[in-house]
Amino acid sequence: MKNQFSIDAAKDRKIALMVYGKNPSIQAKQKQLFGSKNRTKSYQLFEQLNQHTQVISEKSNIDCIWIYDHEIAGNTFGTRYSKAFESIFELGYDFVISVGNDIPGLNESHIQLAASQSAKYQAVLGPTQDGGDYLIAIHSESFDAASFAKLPWNTNQLHNALNNYLTVAEQEVFQLVELIDIDDFNSFSKSRQQTTSGFFQFFFIRILQSIEEYSKAENPFFNPTLIHQDHSLRAPPVFQ
Repeated sequence: MKNQFSIDAAKDRKIALMVYGKNPSIQAKQKQLFGSKNRTKSYQLFEQLNQHTQVISEKSNIDCIWIYDHEIAGNTFGTRYSKAFESIFELGYDFVISVGNDIPGLNESHIQLAASQSAKYQAVLGPTQDGGDYLIAIHSESFDAASFAKLPWNTNQLHNALNNYLTVAEQEVFQLVELIDIDDFNSFSKSRQQTTSGFFQFFFIRILQSIEEYSKAENPFFNPTLIHQDHSLRAPPVFQ
């Protein structure tokens, strides 16, 4: 049985959940969180996050459509992402909630809250600590494909730009709590504090333990550098 929130929110609007992300193997290659010699660990992490997103998307009780970035034609991320929104609006949905597949702290309550606010607000944003957004929800009448595609995607200016984009259009925006998306080892480490799943806590600890064991056996300098230094790059410099 569907939750009451979805019945109330969907009375006058058709809502879709779009999971837009990258294939775990591609993520592991682009975001070598634990270095090139530990790419398998990165893949395992992103595969688990992918499965986690599948579980919460099912629990949300909202029509869900998965789209991987490499499946959409376009020279830029913004162009591809904008086309993905367009394709779902063309299916007849009035309100699209988009999330990624690399947010450990994301759960179905964030998605359900975004859906429940669709009757009051034209858009919902879920900001990340690095200036992006882990959730973007917008009504079809507020969506302009060309302008949307030109936003500063994959930068720390995105959240502010989205707010400005929607404010200029005189749309009210509901803000969700801030979460962490995984781009590098530092964000991976911080994200453990936001995970509510006991399995994820166990999985993260196992990865850290295996990396620490590798560091002691192969590179004594690796462990303190990895654990204590705050790296801004996607992969710790010690691996480059």
